[in-house]
Amino acid sequence: CPICYEQWRETGQAIYEPLLWSLNVVKICPHHHQLLLTECPHCQVPLSPLAWRSRSGYCSRCGGWLGFCLQPFALLSDTLTKTELNWQTWVVKTVGELVAAASQLILTPSREMIGRSLSAYVNLVAFGNVAMLARLLQMPKHAVWQWCTGKVLPQFDTLLQVCYCLGTSVLDFLTGVVTTAVVDGITAPLPPKTRCANTAFCRTIPIEKLRRQLEAFLEDNRSLPLPMTQVAKSLGYDVRILRRHFADLCHAISQRYLDYRKAQHNQKLEISCEEVRQVAFRLFSQGIEPTRSEVARFLSKPAYFREREVCNALLQVRYRLGLEM
Repeated sequence: CPICYEQWRETGQAIYEPLLWSLNVVKICPHHHQLLLTECPHCQVPLSPLAWRSRSGYCSRCGGWLGFCLQPFALLSDTLTKTELNWQTWVVKTVGELVAAASQLILTPSREMIGRSLSAYVNLVAFGNVAMLARLLQMPKHAVWQWCTGKVLPQFDTLLQVCYCLGTSVLDFLTGVVTTAVVDGITAPLPPKTRCANTAFCRTIPIEKLRRQLEAFLEDNRSLPLPMTQVAKSLGYDVRILRRHFADLCHAISQRYLDYRKAQHNQKLEISCEEVRQVAFRLFSQGIEPTRSEVARFLSKPAYFREREVCNALLQVRYRLGLEM
């Protein structure tokens, strides 16, 4: 989550990658409801949780910082429907509960346990009719029957969809806790199916229309620049498809965003440098040596002392005051 990274750095907290982020079924941040980054916004290389020379918060390929605060127009509400947002929010909650309780489970969930739980819902919702439950879940009858008999284990993403429709958490389902919330039938809408990345290949691409839309993004000076990944999502196409057909435009959009990010970063650095100078001179006038630790106590964002430019600003002040030779 870029917002988590940015907040952790600005507040001086430890920067790490929560376990939830590495699970394929989790697509959003549980705190900010922001879509998790899957590609580096700088070099567009897919992000891997375990990459060679990896460093939390930075791209393992180009070393670019992955944190930034999105503007309101780039938030999740602009890229997901209400139904999709409800589904993803539920996934984050139920998977988080499962991960938190995993070490305390006495028994490892088995085919038999899953079969018994699903059979209980067959009796509760479908009057013992497996085919009826399959229709309600909009899933293949043969697959549901195999799950009930314990012959086959459902994939985890499929199990999530089943639990979502039945109105129960995955933890309760795996531990045999049956909820009666669905006694009157399944009322929750089915979660939206994840759009496969290669589905874009199976439809006709309106080349000229997309070209005009990309040019509009590039020439729009009224809105703040967006990374290419966000532009692609707003257009409803995989970013790789757009790069294949509009390499120059995509490169220009990415470069415009990088220039904007660099300018924002430099502006923040200059503000921090000026704050360091003012604090250092004030401390010296009070008879206190402006060391890094003393100055940091009075800064609004002491974490910026990690930046070389901010450290140099303090060093220059100390030279002017005769504290450094």
